[in-house]
Amino acid sequence: MVITLAGWWGIPMILGDGTPLTNSTRWYLLWFAVPCMGSLCAGAWLEGVGAIRSFNISRATVPAVHAAGSIVLFAAGSRSVRLFATAMLIGVAASWIVAGVQGPFRAALCARPSWSLAGRMAHYGSRMQFGSWANAANVRFDQLLLSILAPAAALGIYVVGVSYAGLLVPIPFSATFVMLPHVVDRHRAGLVRECVEQWYRRLWWTTLAAGAALAPLAVVVVPLAFGQDFRGAVPVAMLLVPAAAILGMNEVLSTAFQGIGRPEIGSRAEGIGLLVTVAALVVFLPRYGIYGAAVASLLAYGAAHVYLVRKAGVILGTTPKGLYVPTRADTMALRLVVVHVAHRLMRRPSVPPISTQEL
Repeated sequence: MVITLAGWWGIPMILGDGTPLTNSTRWYLLWFAVPCMGSLCAGAWLEGVGAIRSFNISRATVPAVHAAGSIVLFAAGSRSVRLFATAMLIGVAASWIVAGVQGPFRAALCARPSWSLAGRMAHYGSRMQFGSWANAANVRFDQLLLSILAPAAALGIYVVGVSYAGLLVPIPFSATFVMLPHVVDRHRAGLVRECVEQWYRRLWWTTLAAGAALAPLAVVVVPLAFGQDFRGAVPVAMLLVPAAAILGMNEVLSTAFQGIGRPEIGSRAEGIGLLVTVAALVVFLPRYGIYGAAVASLLAYGAAHVYLVRKAGVILGTTPKGLYVPTRADTMALRLVVVHVAHRLMRRPSVPPISTQEL
């Protein structure tokens, strides 16, 4: 609520007081903040107790409801931004309800406050919060400046490029949900270095391969999905695909530090990235426009990545070879996954699922 009130006061300073856009943005923030935070808290509860299936169902509710509402609006001939935003709000509220019903709602009714637990959570969370704010600023600051300094058409092209490159991010981001409990367990057993190196190495090559396929496909996919008017987003998307890959790997390393109780490392990396973002935007944005903004993102994520890799070497004992050079076990794991998927596609249900130990 504090952030909502600050936004209610600050948005007119950025967008201008009394405009329809300002009023709509303020009300959207007001209606979005509480269900969004409620959904995140309920989802974190499900993730924390290992209810990954319920967690994924609640997470999927937002895009599912939003997509369904958008399709209905599009079929009805609506082009109202307000109605499409309302569909998103309904999706967020639905996610909160789904997550609450599956887990924390009943437990919360019977739970007693624990001040000792609250103190530990506040201490841990405060070391992460700066990183969360810095990450949000890192990801959105370029679009904010473009909305002020560039024509609306240029901003639209840049957002399309960002959206396309964002298709790469779920690969490493989704894996961190499964990775975190493994890091915690291996840290207790004194084997965290091997665990982090294996997760990072396999996700690095998987993300790299996906990015190598995704970048050239922008030539076909972007005009097909968004129309010929957005063909100018293709080179922007190609620049942002490697930036998205690095952003995803930064999340992998930040998650590793969270698992060993050092979340402030990830926060510092986000702070470094934010400083680089601001400096690079000042240098490149006025001269190169949306292409300068894309380069600024690449430089910022790269600077944060260098810091995280160096800290991983100092604190976790990782080595460049352990992080980047594939092993025979990686090859066997890849072969096992390919065979398993092939059997599934051929509809052979007798094939047993792959266990974590096998991977």
